[in-house]
Amino acid sequence: MDSTVWALLVSAVSISFIHTASGPDHYLPFIVISKSKKWSGMKTAILTVVCGFGHVFSSLILGFIGVFLGWQLNKISWFQDMRGNFSGWALLIFGGVYLVYGLIQAIRNKPHKHFDVMGDDVYVYEHNHSEIVMPQKE
Repeated sequence: MDSTVWALLVSAVSISFIHTASGPDHYLPFIVISKSKKWSGMKTAILTVVCGFGHVFSSLILGFIGVFLGWQLNKISWFQDMRGNFSGWALLIFGGVYLVYGLIQAIRNKPHKHFDVMGDDVYVYEHNHSEIVMPQKE
C-alpha cells in the first residue's frame, strides 16, 4: 500500500478512537447493558463493533444525502434569484390587504377595548373611534 493510504488509515483509526474515548455516550451504554444482562466479554465486544459499524455507515449515508441535496439545490439557482423578488411582492400584497382590512374595521366603527396596566392597576378603555375616552378602572 502507498504511504498516503497508510497515513489516511492511521488518521482515520486515531480520530475514531479519540472520538469514541472522549464521549462516554459511545461506550457506556454497552458496558451498562452488558453488566445488567450478564453478557460475556465476547458478546459485548461483537455487539459493540456491530453497532459501531452501524454508527459509521449511518453517518456516511446522512453525509451522502446532504451532499446529494446540496448538489440538487445547486441546480435550482434560478429560484434563488427570484426568491427576493417574490418575498418583496408578497410583503407588499400582505401590507395592502392588511391596510384594506384596517380601513374596513375603522369604517365599521364597532366599540372595542384597550387594556393598559400601570403598576397593580388595570385600566380598560372601551370606545368607538369617534369618541374621546378617559381611563376607567375595572
